[in-house]
Amino acid sequence: MVSTKSSVAPPAEPSSTASAVFNMINAVLGAGIVSLPYAWAKAGFILGWIMFVVTAIGTCYTLEVLIYIAVPLHEKGEISVIAYEVLAERILGIWGRRMILASQFLYAFGIAVGYVVIIHDEFPTAMSQLTGAGFFDHEILNVLIVAFGLLLPMSLLRSVAGLAKMSFFCFLTAIIINGLVLYERFTSKSDLCEGSSGSGSCDEAWSTFAKSSALSVYGIFVFTKACHHTQFQIYRSLGDGGNPERWSWICRLAIVLCSAITSGCAMTVYSTFGEGVESDFFKSYWKDSKVVSAGRLTFAGLIMMGFPMQLFVCRETLQVIVVQYLEERKKAKELIPTEEEGIIQQESTSLIAESAAGVGREATSPMLHYSTTFFLFFLVLGTGISTDSLGAVLSLVGGTAGSTIAFLAPGLICYRCEEVTGLPAPGGKHLGLGTAIFGVCTILITSIFTFV
Repeated sequence: MVSTKSSVAPPAEPSSTASAVFNMINAVLGAGIVSLPYAWAKAGFILGWIMFVVTAIGTCYTLEVLIYIAVPLHEKGEISVIAYEVLAERILGIWGRRMILASQFLYAFGIAVGYVVIIHDEFPTAMSQLTGAGFFDHEILNVLIVAFGLLLPMSLLRSVAGLAKMSFFCFLTAIIINGLVLYERFTSKSDLCEGSSGSGSCDEAWSTFAKSSALSVYGIFVFTKACHHTQFQIYRSLGDGGNPERWSWICRLAIVLCSAITSGCAMTVYSTFGEGVESDFFKSYWKDSKVVSAGRLTFAGLIMMGFPMQLFVCRETLQVIVVQYLEERKKAKELIPTEEEGIIQQESTSLIAESAAGVGREATSPMLHYSTTFFLFFLVLGTGISTDSLGAVLSLVGGTAGSTIAFLAPGLICYRCEEVTGLPAPGGKHLGLGTAIFGVCTILITSIFTFV
């Protein structure tokens, strides 16, 4: 039996409910806000709303159900730490753990790369148009200055509890972006809809029920909601005050606020450009608009504040894998390969995995903390600078890794929970099975339409 005492010490100053809500909003808001109008245009107005609402409800359900299952198991001593991959291993076995670790890393890495792409596209352009300074025409140099002057210091923090103020800033910037695009919608003297690259008028776009290209962009709808890769970090930041009921309110409030912000922005932009909006909607506007340039700069600020949250997940996942690998190698050398000790080794490996899950979080050594942070930072930065297709990145990452952590894995956990642990999952096993099937369909459809 695993000790009921978690190997992860709670933060010195636990997050308040408001801080947790803003951290959740930070995890949800980001690159998806500029691509959602494009997804809506490709899906059709009515079907776009259906996809948006279904994804929001499904996301909220799976966010809540994972904590409702993990907390009692932790209290009973069946898992040593409240973490996604540890919960998945307890119910789905070692392959469940590997699936979560791989999906969390790929999803957070993809988001972080997308953030670098956005900073590269938006920040120098906005600053150049607002100031007229030629210095900002050097895009790569500006990205490097932002990366080393702002992103890296924030990424070196150890806990998400320290991101609460930056997360609140993300919330405010998202509201400001809504206000700016709304102002541009009603004050622009140019007919932006007719000037866009799409066919048909904006009035016709509102009456479109569905389009054949809808399935190709569903990954973007998932991308704008899935935040399961960060939820366990945020939950642990609550310290001893965390419980499933409190977490439910945090999730619901965060999802509702994010849905209101992103849908409001999407509808404003959709009414401005109709079906001709680009995957980065800022590129659809006339370049000489000071209001749009201010929106670009604000959005770049939102992305900068959200970057550390994604790197935290990549770092934690990598640390868990590294520590577990080293511990398993050490343990394997100490054990004699007899049949009896082979059983002991198998049991020890499972315990080491859970111990590593704790070591790979707030309790890491300075050497491991800094080495993994610098390695991932340079990897993300290099990949982001060399990537220019934001829409494809968001759709593929959201539809595959995002659907795995948001729908497939939670569905399988709910389906097998009672059978493995005796603990009934909220909603029952049939709802869990339906959620898992939905996740599989999303992964297959997104992969097919992205590569074909």
